[in-house]
Amino acid sequence: MALLDVEVGFWSIRRQMEGLIGSRLTNSVLQQAGANGGASFAKSFGTAKDEVEQKEFFNSCLQAYQTAGFGQFEIERIDWPIGHVIIRAKDAFEAWMVSQHDQKVDSSVCAYTAGVLVGFVNVICNRRDVVCVEHHCQAMGDSYCEFELLPASEAGEHTMVAFTPDPKLGRQLNMLEMLFERMPMGIAILDHEYHIQRYNSTWGDFSKLYAPPSGAPLTPGVNYFDHLPGSESIAIPLFERVLAGETIRQNALKFESGGIVSFWDVVLAPLVENGEVRGILNVTIDATERMMLRQNLEQHVKERTHELSTLLKMSRDLASTLELEPLLGLVLDQLKRVVDYNGSTILTMEGDDLIVRAYRGPIPQEEAMRLSFDKEHSLVNHEVIRRREPIIIPDVKDDTPLAQAFQESAGEQMESTFGHIRTWMGVPLMVKDQVIGMLALDHHEMNYYSPRQAELVFALANRAAAAIENARLHQLEQSRKYELQILLDVAETANSSLNLDEVLTKTLDLVVDLVGASRAGVILLDENTGDLLPHTLRPEQTIEQDDMAKIVQACQAVIASDETLYVAPDIDKGLLEPGALLPLHVRGKVMGVLVIIGSQGREFNQGQLILFKSIADQLGVALENAQLYKQAQELAVVEERSRLARDLHDAVTQTLFSTSLIAEVLPDIWEKDPEEGKQLLKEVRQLSRGALTEMRALLLELRPAALAEAKLGVLLRQLAEAASGRTGMPITVSIVGECEIPPDVHVAVYRIAQEALNNIVKHAHAGQAEIKLHCRKTNVDGKKNIMELYIHDDGRGFDADCMSPDHMGLRIMRERTETIGAKLEIVSEPDLGTQITVIWKEARNKGGLPKKKGGNDE
Repeated sequence: MALLDVEVGFWSIRRQMEGLIGSRLTNSVLQQAGANGGASFAKSFGTAKDEVEQKEFFNSCLQAYQTAGFGQFEIERIDWPIGHVIIRAKDAFEAWMVSQHDQKVDSSVCAYTAGVLVGFVNVICNRRDVVCVEHHCQAMGDSYCEFELLPASEAGEHTMVAFTPDPKLGRQLNMLEMLFERMPMGIAILDHEYHIQRYNSTWGDFSKLYAPPSGAPLTPGVNYFDHLPGSESIAIPLFERVLAGETIRQNALKFESGGIVSFWDVVLAPLVENGEVRGILNVTIDATERMMLRQNLEQHVKERTHELSTLLKMSRDLASTLELEPLLGLVLDQLKRVVDYNGSTILTMEGDDLIVRAYRGPIPQEEAMRLSFDKEHSLVNHEVIRRREPIIIPDVKDDTPLAQAFQESAGEQMESTFGHIRTWMGVPLMVKDQVIGMLALDHHEMNYYSPRQAELVFALANRAAAAIENARLHQLEQSRKYELQILLDVAETANSSLNLDEVLTKTLDLVVDLVGASRAGVILLDENTGDLLPHTLRPEQTIEQDDMAKIVQACQAVIASDETLYVAPDIDKGLLEPGALLPLHVRGKVMGVLVIIGSQGREFNQGQLILFKSIADQLGVALENAQLYKQAQELAVVEERSRLARDLHDAVTQTLFSTSLIAEVLPDIWEKDPEEGKQLLKEVRQLSRGALTEMRALLLELRPAALAEAKLGVLLRQLAEAASGRTGMPITVSIVGECEIPPDVHVAVYRIAQEALNNIVKHAHAGQAEIKLHCRKTNVDGKKNIMELYIHDDGRGFDADCMSPDHMGLRIMRERTETIGAKLEIVSEPDLGTQITVIWKEARNKGGLPKKKGGNDE
């Protein structure tokens, strides 16, 4: 662990200096800087008493230099008092940086390190004549750097680094001084019995900050644990590892002595002499402030995470149900886990009034739920709506404008109903930039709510607003499903027979029952005379002649304008019921009018009028079918329409009917068992998707060209989704490659898959099924297409040997595969399921049909 990013500091300095004064002078400056740094560092250890202590000091300085990240150093030879010292280094920082930057050199580069070593030895030995010679350098390709310290008189003609400290260089280039300035380190030397032999001033400053008053004063020779009592459990295991020869580097070490807790970045290195560990080098950096900030940050993150997790849980709860009222109460209950309150209220806009929809607090629930606030007398609430942002009133009894507005809104109830409130906060409920209500919180303490809490509540309010909107959309969706079901039932009834009287009677009965009409009838235009004649009225009843004349007159206006006529109730005119008159079209001509009369006291809404128009369209189809029935040349068209109606009934109506039944019981089941309710909701979603898929398939049946144009993979997925939605059986579909096949092959493969799935649904009693479509090029020339279709189920299977080859489903599939020149394989055994394989290979003639005899095969 380097305690200083040497590369950033040193390399940039060296490169700048070389650009200004050249490499030679740069080396000289760095030598002097190193000597200054080494000398300054050695002086921090004090004065050695004898030669033994000099050797210990030198070894400690070298260990500290290594610990600081300047390389790995090892003393090969030492003759003391100074005769010769040989030191070998791996990755000395200057040589290492040269290799890192891909520099090529022809001489040694470790000028600064050589200077540091000279500074160490001369200060420790109180000499000035010891120099350093670098014999080997890794930057030149050697396996290590080798430095020799010796008296200048013995250096001969070698290039040497001498000890000539230059105070003018000061701290500008002193790397060790830079180290202490940027990352203040405490350095202490301990012997093997844990006595503090030496320490620098920084370590002493640390002692003043964190040593307990109960400990012994810091002086050379004091026992570490006498000075820092209570730290044995932390320090002794580390010291023992160091005395065993291990260098320990640890960040953010928690240290406690006398109840004082601190944190440290620590390097503990063994001090070795003659192969024996004599002591411990303790290098520390105070990390207490950093860790305190980190702990504060972690606490803030923890609180923020709690807030976000609560919001996430609320979001899940909001999405888990579409029953609005209990959901809003749940929101208020969970909100209290994040932002405390005495009272909280959710209000929604109804016209210009705010109506309480949910409440938690000291006000009795029934009383709170009766509260409403109009725009004129509730200025503070409507100020929240106007501003579209949270409003906090720190003290509702103050004389600020907002506080006075609150007091005016409360009126006589300020000291009674609202007497517990001192701080109030209002937050708008917004959906797509539209305010639909507000959320209010109150507390009995003044100045309780903060802007941060307002932001949090605002985020929750947005989710609550979205839930309200989702509930509205859900109701709209249910309404549309209901209308679609009505339309499908009408379509089924209208197409159930070609007898016009029967069709009109059943259809009008259905309309009366489903839309709550008091009566419904059809008036038809006689093509021969042009007169309007009442045809069918349900329920049957007698209508006064004058009333019938008025109805016929209104119908004539509808036929003339070819537009729907809506008659709203008007008591003054004697119109007690709403009425809708819609033209019935046959082949673009108006051939009659559908008349629907509603119940007293009700009106038809726009959605119902649209539904009535669709019903009129269906009745128009029924009229047309009746006419086509009379025409033999159009009998095929009539039969086709009937077939499509039956398909529509079989494919979609039953699914939607099941969906409708589940939807009707879903609220009650959800209230009793939410988990079962969720499963039913999933089933509703699955059935709805299946119905939609089958409707799309039916639309494709109506447009054969679209069937050929759609991608085969898309068609197969639609078939699977339709079957799965109808039965609940999972069907997986996997498509590999793009199928470039002719249209006739495309349609035939689709029909084969359709027939196979129908057989699975009707006969297999399978738990699951799988469809695989694999399209690829031939391995021979890479030009011809190969299509492989696999359909597998785990149903009851059958004995293929006992199955008649003329079985309708199997015969149809064989005929289709033979038509396109494909290969069909059916493998099945009782209780082991069935697999159908269709393989089609493109022929030279590029078509789906088999080649004529006489053609060349490949």
